[in-house]
Amino acid sequence: MQRTRGFTLVELSIGLFILGVVGTVAYQIMHRTTDTYKLHRDVTETTQNARLAMETITTDLRQVSYGKDVTQASIVHASLDSIVFVADFYDSIPGAETVALYLTAHLDSGTRNPSDRLVYRAVSDTAGSVIEEGPVAYGVADSGLTFLYFDRDGAAMPFPIVQPEHIAEVEIAVTTQTAHYEEGIGYRDVTLTNIVYPRNLPFSPPRARPNKPGCVSLTSPNCGSLTAKWTRPTTNSDGSELKFNDISHFTVYYGTHPDSMKMDTRLARNLDEWTVKDLTAGNTYRIAVTVTTQAGIESEACLQIGAVGTTAPPAAPGGFSGLGGPSGMNLSWS
Repeated sequence: MQRTRGFTLVELSIGLFILGVVGTVAYQIMHRTTDTYKLHRDVTETTQNARLAMETITTDLRQVSYGKDVTQASIVHASLDSIVFVADFYDSIPGAETVALYLTAHLDSGTRNPSDRLVYRAVSDTAGSVIEEGPVAYGVADSGLTFLYFDRDGAAMPFPIVQPEHIAEVEIAVTTQTAHYEEGIGYRDVTLTNIVYPRNLPFSPPRARPNKPGCVSLTSPNCGSLTAKWTRPTTNSDGSELKFNDISHFTVYYGTHPDSMKMDTRLARNLDEWTVKDLTAGNTYRIAVTVTTQAGIESEACLQIGAVGTTAPPAAPGGFSGLGGPSGMNLSWS
């Protein structure tokens, strides 16, 4: 009977040692592969965050001043980490909106990086009510959003920006950071820069709107007309003087409802009275008068409401005849 020979203790020890070395090497390879994958994923996500922030900010800034009223400022506020400007983004909302882009002081709760911030975008209507607000980019580094401003000559404008209407180009820098900390390296940064030339900037400060004419009276001289009288304004809405030569003309509108007002005529700047004719007797009409400056800025309306008279003027005399004589002419009518 033969005995089966097994492994000696030395052989087992050597085998276990080799197995341990192979396992350790395999673990290190897998660990490094996993770390490389996480790093690649973090860098990719961080780059996407930077691109999203840059694309949103660039697209918005290219629309600065689009569709706004000439009395509104194009850029309301400009600082190192925020900008507020005016543009008409929504056709369904009257007037141009005010858009603010800024880096929040609130931490991004969706990341492990304690320094991450959010780029926020807030849109307000002409009344100042916020109609849209929310983050447009995540994972932005602390102080990771900066704006630099240049005038029409390409010269850098120093902070604080006291004349934002002179801004001709904006340089944007966005820095995002990875979400995971790397031993010996820290958080990795991705920085993108771009220069935007807002295409609609007028390169001029906002112009003041003239105050509306002063309403004096609205009377009905007969059954088919209304006569409006007004006074010429002498100041603008910002308190500056409105000189006579600054005025281009007056415009008279009429209608029975605010939504159905029609222009009746434009009048020379030296006139202060006008009769709107061919109106329906007994109806109530709205007569509005505005003043427009040489710069093409129209004021709000001086509005007067009145009813057209129902009493018709007397008929013309009939049976008119005349007979001449040596001492004059005798006229007769019925």
